[in-house]
Amino acid sequence: MFSRRVSREQELIVHHSPLCRTIRLTAGPEEFVPRDNGFKYLPEFVQQLLRFQKENNVNYPLVHTNYWLSSWV
Repeated sequence: MFSRRVSREQELIVHHSPLCRTIRLTAGPEEFVPRDNGFKYLPEFVQQLLRFQKENNVNYPLVHTNYWLSSWV
């Protein structure tokens, strides 16, 4: 799961189980941003997602989302 990092105190990667983890990407300020104000950070989020894949030699060919901002990514 990918999410936007909202605090410097948050771990970048949290392992929930062997095949499940949350990866927090920095896009915009590292603070809470209301959902309606987050659209402007999506291009940076995409860049960080692509960078993560390249640096970790992984490829995620399929993305499932539950909100329109995520589907834009």
